[in-house]
Amino acid sequence: MKPNKIHKKFIPLVFAFVIAGCATHGRSFNINAIDSLVPGETTIQEVIAKLGKPVNTGKLPNGETILGWNYIVASPFGAKSKFAQIQFYPNGTMKQVVSRLEQDR
Repeated sequence: MKPNKIHKKFIPLVFAFVIAGCATHGRSFNINAIDSLVPGETTIQEVIAKLGKPVNTGKLPNGETILGWNYIVASPFGAKSKFAQIQFYPNGTMKQVVSRLEQDR
């Protein structure tokens, strides 16, 4: 076999291994949209419109709600992750950003 034919057969094989080695968890979201949220004003519906459907939802004993978003992409070349939790008053307005993290490894 000529060298260029070997390369043509080798490249799709490498590409298949790279794709097979990738894993994702959660839903992608725009973590920078959090900067536009206003505590005491922004509603749950507005946050969901900006960040998308949360992956986790929790209710606190005092009636407050915490919504969580996370997205992780891992490959043989590294990992990227985004994580955010936002707390809401019982009336549905935002109380605070509990946590926010974005990492490239």
